[in-house]
Amino acid sequence: MKLTEAYAIFKRYFNGELSPKDQNLVRLWLTLDVNREEKDAALKQMWQEDDFARSEDKVEAAWKELSDSIDSVEEAKQRRITLRRVLRYAAAVLLPIVTAVAAWVGSSAYYASQANMLECAVSDGSSRTIYLSDNTKVQLNGGSRIIYPERFGLWNDRNVYVEGEVRFEVTHDERHPFIVNADNIDVRVLGTHFSVRAYRDEHTITTTLEEGSVMVSDGQRKVILKPNEQAVYNKEDRLFGKVTMASTGRVWNFNDLDFDHKPLRYIMTTIGHRYGVKFDVEEGVDLNRAYTINFDSTECLDDVLKVLSMLENDDIKFELTGHKVLIFKKRKEAPQRK
Repeated sequence: MKLTEAYAIFKRYFNGELSPKDQNLVRLWLTLDVNREEKDAALKQMWQEDDFARSEDKVEAAWKELSDSIDSVEEAKQRRITLRRVLRYAAAVLLPIVTAVAAWVGSSAYYASQANMLECAVSDGSSRTIYLSDNTKVQLNGGSRIIYPERFGLWNDRNVYVEGEVRFEVTHDERHPFIVNADNIDVRVLGTHFSVRAYRDEHTITTTLEEGSVMVSDGQRKVILKPNEQAVYNKEDRLFGKVTMASTGRVWNFNDLDFDHKPLRYIMTTIGHRYGVKFDVEEGVDLNRAYTINFDSTECLDDVLKVLSMLENDDIKFELTGHKVLIFKKRKEAPQRK
């Protein structure tokens, strides 16, 4: 993660621009060891840029309030991890941020009381499978991450937070619903197989059910899915609905590339995360043009691009150069590469 990204996250958080779910995710992230240097630098930058009158007695009072809050929570919860590390961040930030941190210490304690929070992140071009403490199987595709407790609590729901494309085989437990949080969407299940696609650079969040049943909610509306159905939430216009997956005569596989009337920009995002490549698109290429085509998980990038270039009645070509895919209109000579 870059300093500018960490700074933007904190700025949006303390300006109140994030949804409640994203606020919880930032709280969890602050207590994790990941991206420590970037978080320190971002908070220090916010301190240096702020015009707040840094009165020592006010800062000291806020510091004591924060410290007392943490001591109180730690003693009451007897939690396994400490929030003392928050003090290290608070030392670099301005008084309003210190006050804000104190306000959400109690919320952080809820998660910390369950167990240490862990993060698994997968870079573009890679994939990984992990198992949670309840033996739930989690598969992450390229450009994805999940934040989860090291061990689920006995009295709480099984909450995890995801970004990117993640598939779950949830262990059944009637007393502890399994809840996947992705931006403004949460998916609630007891035990089933499903996947969630929630990349930051896409306008939609899609939940696909393989077997069992899940309830997908945006906080106001709810959708119950049956096998081979999808819940689609548009982050821009907040439209929320259910669609049935088209039958192609083949069994749906999370690792395959299945494009059912998907626009080229969606296909580019999927290929980019799957194979770890970037795209250079020539002016005039229609990124909204839709395609229906399927590739299995064993096909290499060269083969996928070759097939896309050979589609009938299409006038564009895909060409791989290093870690970049050039998309241009077909003609006798390819344009000069950048």
